Amino acid sequence: PPSPKQRRKPAGPSRREGGQKIIDGQGEGVGSPRKARLSTQQQQHSVASRDKVFITEVFSAATMAVPSIFVAAELLGLGYSAASFRLWATSAATWAHCAASVAYHLDNAFRGSLDHERLSSPFRTADFCFMHLCTFTYGWALAPRTLLFNLVALLINSSCVLALLWRLHLGQPGSKSDAHRVVGCIVYFTSAMLHRGDMTNYARIMLSYFVGGIFFVASPKLGGWGHGIFHLMLVPATYSVLRSMADA
Repeated sequence: PPSPKQRRKPAGPSRREGGQKIIDGQGEGVGSPRKARLSTQQQQHSVASRDKVFITEVFSAATMAVPSIFVAAELLGLGYSAASFRLWATSAATWAHCAASVAYHLDNAFRGSLDHERLSSPFRTADFCFMHLCTFTYGWALAPRTLLFNLVALLINSSCVLALLWRLHLGQPGSKSDAHRVVGCIVYFTSAMLHRGDMTNYARIMLSYFVGGIFFVASPKLGGWGHGIFHLMLVPATYSVLRSMADA
């Protein structure tokens, strides 16, 4: 009996027609059915990825507005005339960052920006600049009478902002180090609570940032939804700042 190798159907003769290699009557060139199927699948995958980016980025933009809505509710509850200047300043910084962050996420959504494209976005630069405005303003609101503390905070945050603007001017993309510097500024401004012995609000705000940070880091594994959940965790963090600020 013939061996398995002998029973195997031999490949048909190859030839070229119109610049395409033909084997057993099947084209393997650019216009072949197999190539066309692969191209269609790649296009469908690209469209699905863009749609997913749109939905998750809109979600991130919507959730970024929640902390600002909370701050506005706090102002309404106190009454505008009774609100202190520090509360107004904290609210203004929060709203400014909200506007920049919402613009950044909506720009990503409508452009379908991928990760490497987002790092060069001027909206990302604005988002991070206003983060530093918030960390400085929150620190000042928590320790309004500590001059040295606020001078150091001003120096650190302003240098980070200048670095962000300089890289944008040079056309250089951002990096993860930008987020690391924001984390450092958060650690610094929250130390004002420790200095005053406000352990309750300090524990509350650090827990909020910790849980939010877990979702932020895990966002790629969560299909991009973790970033928006991180924004929601800014609500208890903002609440802690306002409560501690009232006792400062």
